[in-house]
Amino acid sequence: MFFAYYRQDQHVVNFIIVTLTFCIGVAGAVPVSLCELLLTRVVLNLPDEGEESGHSRSLGFRLLVAFCSAFLVAALVEEVFKFIIGYAVVSSRNMRNAYGIFVIALSASLGFAALENVAYIMDTASTMDDKAVIGVAIARGCLSVPLHAATGSLIGVGLARFANGEDQPMWKVLLWPFLIHGFYDFALMGTEATGSKGWQAFGLVVAFTIVLTASLWAYQEVRKLSADESRGTWRKV
Repeated sequence: MFFAYYRQDQHVVNFIIVTLTFCIGVAGAVPVSLCELLLTRVVLNLPDEGEESGHSRSLGFRLLVAFCSAFLVAALVEEVFKFIIGYAVVSSRNMRNAYGIFVIALSASLGFAALENVAYIMDTASTMDDKAVIGVAIARGCLSVPLHAATGSLIGVGLARFANGEDQPMWKVLLWPFLIHGFYDFALMGTEATGSKGWQAFGLVVAFTIVLTASLWAYQEVRKLSADESRGTWRKV
């Protein structure tokens, strides 16, 4: 976040606003978690014929639950939250600077990711040994944080183009971040549902590929955004 902030002229957005947005992202992780928990109770309590007859849930059902958890719980709730925070801050400050809007959205995303990572690590520490905790910390640092940074960046790019007057509905700002996040989570949750270590390893490879591709795409979008602004085609306050 600070690299993005100091990469260009710091006057594009106030440092205090960036820090405040990051803190809002951290604080917002709590109600988001509660909302996800509520949705999870609904999703994971779907009736299953095998369960009703005393048998274990079928693979198809487990994959369905993984799909719903990935897209309808994690991706939808988290990306909508990041969008709301970014949109609220940008609107309240009447921001028109493209790169500044991107930094705001990135700050909200990384603030959320920070508390989420702490929660995952603490949960792992309460039930597993130190090696497992280190493994979770490394995995989330290499996968989860870049994922949130990429989707947050794409939301920022969309918000910046919307603020510049481009004619596009708001749902388009969320579409790709939602899909990227959903497929990333499903790659991990779906393969875990199989119970096969081979499939789980494959899921990690797919998740890493999604994160890498999304990060490179977000980087290119931010570069195009900055280029458009530098050519003087951007409205400023």
